[in-house]
Amino acid sequence: MTYSTFILALTLWREGRGVSLAARSGIASVIRNRAQKRSDRNTAAACIAPMQFSGMTAPGDPNLVKWPSEFDPQWAECVSIAQTSGIDRTGGAIFYFTAPLTEPPEDWGRVVGTVVLDGVHFYRPDTPLAA
Repeated sequence: MTYSTFILALTLWREGRGVSLAARSGIASVIRNRAQKRSDRNTAAACIAPMQFSGMTAPGDPNLVKWPSEFDPQWAECVSIAQTSGIDRTGGAIFYFTAPLTEPPEDWGRVVGTVVLDGVHFYRPDTPLAA
C-alpha cells in the first residue's frame, strides 16, 4: 500500500468509522475534491493539512490517537475505498458534517447542500472554486 493510500484510508477510518460504506465513499470524494483544489493535487497532503480533518490534525480530537486493527472490517473497507478512484456521488462537495450539527458552520461561507448519504450531509461552495 502506498503512503497516500494509507493516509487516505486512515483518514476515512478515523473520520467515518461507524457510518455506512456509501457515506465513507462520500467522505473519500470530499478528500479527493479538496486535493483537486490544491496546487499539488496530493490526497495525503489534503488529509494532513492543518484544520482540514480533525481526526488527523486536531489535538483535542479523540480519534487522533486511534489506530485500526488489521482485523477490523471497517479498516478493510476504508483501504478498499482508498485503493479505488470511485465515483463522486457528492456533486463536488468539499465539506461534510454529521450530527450533532444540524446546519453548516458559518466559517464555510456560502454553501449548497448536494446530497445526504446515510445521515452525512455534503456541501459544495455556492460559487465554483478556481482550479
